[in-house]
Amino acid sequence: MKEAKKLSKKDIEKHLQATKKAIAEGKVVTINPDAVISIPVVGAFRDYIAEAINYLFTIKDEDTITTTLMHIRAGFKSLPEDAPYDPYMNAVWTLMTLMTEINHQAAEQGHTIITDQDVDESVSNLVNSFTAGNEEDTKAILKESKINYEKTRAAAEEKWSKEDEEKKMKALLDKEIKKDKDVKPKSNED
Repeated sequence: MKEAKKLSKKDIEKHLQATKKAIAEGKVVTINPDAVISIPVVGAFRDYIAEAINYLFTIKDEDTITTTLMHIRAGFKSLPEDAPYDPYMNAVWTLMTLMTEINHQAAEQGHTIITDQDVDESVSNLVNSFTAGNEEDTKAILKESKINYEKTRAAAEEKWSKEDEEKKMKALLDKEIKKDKDVKPKSNED
């Protein structure tokens, strides 16, 4: 991939000011589709992309998902030219492309961790199966990814449910404490 153009601080400020001025004047500001844009990303953001991909795998049947992955794997060469636009395929491809680039940049920049720990990397494995595996590998990893996602989602929902219950109990307790403070004790003179 090409590198993003490096600009001086002066040029950056000049471009920002020109963009702000154009927006203030009601102009439309868009991005050059051929530009290479560098975006700093926190490593944990990749986990959210993986979660979004996993979510997309839960909203369609296995045949649709497999067909989508095979078209992506083949670089869309197997997709008929007259095929209708498929926003689902586009969403999966977009997120997988982002994840691939984040993984690649992390490796190039020395931000990967090599460990013996059991870490769920099923979505990365799925993406990697496109270049270092075959169609059967991709299908097997997809199944593993769906199972891992369902386990992770169930655990998260249980945690959120407990946290919600704790918040409700705390709110109820706070309300009772406030009520007790608002009630003035009767004096013996009453």
